[in-house]
Amino acid sequence: MESNFKESAQIIKASAKETVKKHKWMPIVGGIILVIAILLIALVAFLRSDSMTSKLVYSFVPEEVYIEELQQTFYSELNEDYDSSESGGDFLDMYKTYSIYKDPVTGEETKNYVEKNEIKYFGENGQVDVNLVFLARAAEKLYTVLNVIKIITAVLIVGLIVLAIYFWYLSYTKREKQAREEKYKNKNQNRHNK
Repeated sequence: MESNFKESAQIIKASAKETVKKHKWMPIVGGIILVIAILLIALVAFLRSDSMTSKLVYSFVPEEVYIEELQQTFYSELNEDYDSSESGGDFLDMYKTYSIYKDPVTGEETKNYVEKNEIKYFGENGQVDVNLVFLARAAEKLYTVLNVIKIITAVLIVGLIVLAIYFWYLSYTKREKQAREEKYKNKNQNRHNK
């Protein structure tokens, strides 16, 4: 069993070398795979940093949201004082939301910050947590990005499987060709020996 595995590995290795010689584009594909691997490693290292993780998460938070029930536009900004260890990883502390009040007399604009868990009321029984609206919109964006990543990953996996099948097919045809040549050679030797 082990000798079959070694033999198969050698055949696949030889087939891969032969394919690279025949197809000049193979080193380019290998280079692309290497670059993708390096980017994935860099991404993992990048995400291990708390400040980078919070900036990445904040990048999904929209800059502004119009809340129809309140008939008002709210804005977000990164909370520079955010520390994940102090807040226990609460994403609502990562950004601040505010509305802009424009003084009708002076025209001066001021930011009215919304406190965490502050509920805005409308109508008789309506209520909205503005921070949660921002978080929900960020989750929608994140969900879209994750779906795209899943599709790209699936395409890469299928591509690698197709490449593996192709190499297997090349090794199989090479073995079959060698077996036919050996059979033909033995048959010719038997004819000449008679």
